[in-house]
Amino acid sequence: MKIFLIYIVLLFLLNCNGEKQQTTAEKCPRAFFSKEHQIYITSDQIPLDIENISYKAELNNYLFNNDCFVSNNVLTVNITLLFVIKPINVGNENILLPFYIATLNAEDKVVDMQYYSVEAVMQKDSETFNYTETEVTKNIVIRIPNKDMETNLKTKMIIGFMLDQEKIELLN
Repeated sequence: MKIFLIYIVLLFLLNCNGEKQQTTAEKCPRAFFSKEHQIYITSDQIPLDIENISYKAELNNYLFNNDCFVSNNVLTVNITLLFVIKPINVGNENILLPFYIATLNAEDKVVDMQYYSVEAVMQKDSETFNYTETEVTKNIVIRIPNKDMETNLKTKMIIGFMLDQEKIELLN
């Protein structure tokens, strides 16, 4: 019995850490949608052109679900993004939207970039069986730098779609 008690005491002592990491609630960062990367288009056909676009998706809105928390200059953010997908010439009802969340410092330089994707299925009208506008939400918990270490100013987030040169040229 004494050995068991000694093991328990040792377990508690080994797990004690002199440094306590303080987690504090913090104002969530400012978030923006990239003007150049707010719309996404794709096609089932190659090459992609204006005539064979399957659907057009738009980053529509975002919401911070809870307070943001900081520990050791790492900000934990729970964000939900709203995507609105408009059918154009749908051949495949499956939707795949690749996007990024970039963290910028006070001088608008990228300090962190995280990549994500959202998968969904295009909705159909129950009477006409035509594809309809589809809304998709994606909840993400991200960890980003809270403040720029050089200026001590808060970072901000830019959200956009990952677009290749072909898509960028068609959108502009």
